[in-house]
Amino acid sequence: MSKHTPGPWCISKESPTIIKRDLSLIRSDHGVLIGSACGHPNSGFYPSESESVANARLIAAAPELYEVARQISEYQLEGEGDLKGIAQRARAAIAKATGEPT
Repeated sequence: MSKHTPGPWCISKESPTIIKRDLSLIRSDHGVLIGSACGHPNSGFYPSESESVANARLIAAAPELYEVARQISEYQLEGEGDLKGIAQRARAAIAKATGEPT
């Protein structure tokens, strides 16, 4: 099984429906394309523009959501870890996915 592109992922500054790996700290082109969540306002085939933006936010938060789910699973199995820290990271990942403030 292949590994996914490491995070963090972010929404592109060029379009709110393009997801990139944030490499802004090490490269000037600000990232590698992860995907696009295109929408069309008058199509039954594509999601609406607002749904596309929401889909892009959810996709961009996927690495953080995965990591929190992994940490919760380990906590449940081993009973060790920082549960308060895990909960804080979960809230931050959910806020990133929904576009709400943390």
